[in-house]
Amino acid sequence: PTSLPLDTETLRRVMGFREQMGRRIRERRLALGLSQESLAAAAGWGRHHLSRVELGQVSTAAERLITMAEALGCSIHELVPDLPDLEERTESDSESS
Repeated sequence: PTSLPLDTETLRRVMGFREQMGRRIRERRLALGLSQESLAAAAGWGRHHLSRVELGQVSTAAERLITMAEALGCSIHELVPDLPDLEERTESDSESS
């Protein structure tokens, strides 16, 4: 994969996206009473990758999000944060700095 140079604002939004998406996956997994191992297996992911996604350390390909949404029994839209949510997070981060 090729890394794109990101300005500070875009990097904040990317990190916010990763964190919110990971949080949504984790919350849904816990609400369903699933372990990381069982969810990863159902989605065709590795447990380590799922853990890193839940922690917001990495993002994942759209194709993998589809399998995750299917394993969680939800729409992909329930896992991916909306752009306005990311902008609000960025603004609140800037205010707290």
